Amino acid sequence: MKIRNPLLLNRPSQLILAYRPGTADDAVIGENVLGKQYTATQNLTKDDVWLDGGAHIGTFSVMIAPYVKRVIAVEPAQETYDLLMENVMRNGGNVETIKAAIVENDDLERDLYFPASYPYYNSAVSVVPVSGRFTRPTPCVNINDLIRDYGINKLKLDIEGVEATALLAITDDLWAQITDLHYEWHFGLCGDLKRVKFYEMLEYLKSKGFYHMNPRVMKKQWFMTVHMSKTPPPVSE
Repeated sequence: MKIRNPLLLNRPSQLILAYRPGTADDAVIGENVLGKQYTATQNLTKDDVWLDGGAHIGTFSVMIAPYVKRVIAVEPAQETYDLLMENVMRNGGNVETIKAAIVENDDLERDLYFPASYPYYNSAVSVVPVSGRFTRPTPCVNINDLIRDYGINKLKLDIEGVEATALLAITDDLWAQITDLHYEWHFGLCGDLKRVKFYEMLEYLKSKGFYHMNPRVMKKQWFMTVHMSKTPPPVSE
């Protein structure tokens, strides 16, 4: 698939993406490219080192790579990771890939839970136990180690229900270097159907110096993409 990179407004450019037609890959590409799920409110600079947690096939990573210093793309599912590597090679750029699940502790391996409809429904793979799913073991990497070892200053996390534990595990010294954060909050996987934990997390991140950049929350959404930044939002006149 060849699609225009909507971030590259100053010169013609296309993303060349390997993907699985007729699967959740279609939705992921649409969310990132057409919906600008993670980039609509984001300023990218050549000093940025991004962690793309739950990188999937790499759409977000290869989109932002021309604008930033480096992207660390982490994906645990083997077939999806293979496509991630292929897309990095096809599109060039400064993206390093890691096959692992991001966790909050020192676990070296966990079970990865796959929906019965995998690979059709390939974007809901998670280390959160879900009944009726089949499992495969996957290596793990601690979120603090990633931030510290790679000098990451911006985070994008779509790690299917592990966002809460991962964010709460980040140490204060590392929060000091993080300036922007995008994460998906999966209300079901987070055990948060009443949205209590969702708002508790917002307050926790505000205590770390972040502003909530997209505060609108739709009541019937089963997940929410949140953008937090240490740069205050523009004041409306």
